[in-house]
Amino acid sequence: MALFRRWRSRRMRTAATGTTSAADAAPRGWAVGIAHGQGERDYQQDRYVIGSKTGADELHLVIADGMGGAEDGEAIAEAAVRAVGGALDDLGRPGSAAGFGEVIAAIEAVSAEVLAQHRTFGGSTLIACWAAADRTWFASVGDSPLFLRRAERLFELGRRHEYRLDLWRQVLNGTLTLDEAEADPQADALASFIGCEHLSIDRTFHPIALEPGDTLLACTDGVSDTLSQGELRTILGLAPRLAADTLARRIESDGIAHQDNYTAIVARYYPGTLKPTDRLSRKDSNHEYR
Repeated sequence: MALFRRWRSRRMRTAATGTTSAADAAPRGWAVGIAHGQGERDYQQDRYVIGSKTGADELHLVIADGMGGAEDGEAIAEAAVRAVGGALDDLGRPGSAAGFGEVIAAIEAVSAEVLAQHRTFGGSTLIACWAAADRTWFASVGDSPLFLRRAERLFELGRRHEYRLDLWRQVLNGTLTLDEAEADPQADALASFIGCEHLSIDRTFHPIALEPGDTLLACTDGVSDTLSQGELRTILGLAPRLAADTLARRIESDGIAHQDNYTAIVARYYPGTLKPTDRLSRKDSNHEYR
């Protein structure tokens, strides 16, 4: 994809099943853990990227989940994280609302290119998050969510683009019964995704304030559809590396038939209080934040 090449960042490298920043140090004030697995699928269509501005309390990440069974899911997901991750990596001053508009433009551009090549027969979900100092922006397409845990409460920050929401609106408007809505076989279908004809992006226009100890979880539906929000809230109370490892163990131990690929990035905000070794998170030899 041309856009994939255009946005390629000089400071990113690609691993077999994910991407990580090649920056020399983790961002000040952040501890990060990663869970990334294939589940029971014969392929891995999740891709992710993490980056930071050297010497800044800044963290950015992107996760894309290629649509299972669709054309070139892996390639589309990788193109999406490259394009949007490159836009985040190329931003100037951290924490600029105007700068985040460049990220939205990158999402729109890569989606248009995927649509032109695949005509809705291939696509990906996407969640992008940019946290700078004590505030964060996000943008999402599809059903890959972003959660925030604060003071033992869990908040889902975005709106999932599922046809189910349209069905519920029809129920409320009296044009559909609840039984008909619940029986609709398309309820779980994506209403928006990278590569769809009418792209809808859920995004922040004003940053969300972060407090010390806040924990962000960006993940694919292989995580959020497997574990309940109560389980996620409990697990996110652990240190980020341990939380990520626990998420992976719980997903793998459930033994769910046809378990989807799963990716989770757990990031906790500790402004200026971490030693350098505390900021490093290592899941395995292929996924290292450094």
